[in-house]
Amino acid sequence: MRTLMLTVSTLAAMVTMTPAQVFAADITRPAPSYGPPPPPQAYGPPPPVYGPPPAQAYGPAPVYGPPPVVAYDPPPPPQAYVAPGYSPGSEYEQPIYVEGQPYYRECWWDWGRRRCELRPWR
Repeated sequence: MRTLMLTVSTLAAMVTMTPAQVFAADITRPAPSYGPPPPPQAYGPPPPVYGPPPAQAYGPAPVYGPPPVVAYDPPPPPQAYVAPGYSPGSEYEQPIYVEGQPYYRECWWDWGRRRCELRPWR
């Protein structure tokens, strides 16, 4: 609704503020006409004719030596893959004792948050 009101009020302001209709041809110069090109003397003498490049530009390619051995290390070992889950012996696998009774922690994802509860160990 706000967009509609803004559009209507902008159009109403534009209509009331514009003077009599003015065409673009009334306020700009006429386009230049394309006549015959000016004579070549107006530009000066033509540029000199260039020949082939000098011979030293195409000399033999430079000879490079082998790269230094000390500048490069051996490649790193491949990245180890860790399986998802918990490492053995983590806090999630060992029982938690509450008043002498063992409990385990059960965790899950609930609406993007991790939730954990204690369940009796059986």
